[in-house]
Amino acid sequence: RCKTARCAVDTMGALAEEYGFYGEDPGAPGAGECLILVDGKEVWVFEITGDTTGRSAFWAAARVPEGHVVAIANNFVIREVDCSDRENFRCSTDLEHRAQQAGVWDGRGRLDWMRAMAPDIRHFSYTPGYAPIPMYTTARLW
Repeated sequence: RCKTARCAVDTMGALAEEYGFYGEDPGAPGAGECLILVDGKEVWVFEITGDTTGRSAFWAAARVPEGHVVAIANNFVIREVDCSDRENFRCSTDLEHRAQQAGVWDGRGRLDWMRAMAPDIRHFSYTPGYAPIPMYTTARLW
């Protein structure tokens, strides 16, 4: 269907918006994925989670700049997104407006995707009753 990573990002995003995204576990913490798409010329990080309706998705993608690497371990890594910069970012339709409606972003400054869409790993416990998971996530990035 696609010959480029950029096309794959746009296609996956459109399909997720149309059909929804559902993670392995119910609720926001278990319903997110990070994927890396490569085509020989570009590398894109694609991150996705379900939206508040349960019928669509929030997603963002960032192009990895030439000469850079990316490491991902159980958490979103995309920070500030500029949905108007189509050379370096791709976003779900009306991402900024929908993030405000969902109450995950106040609309000031650039949207910090990770802060808005991912659980705060300093305090989040994947399994109720267990300790938070910061070491589970951060110790795997080296």
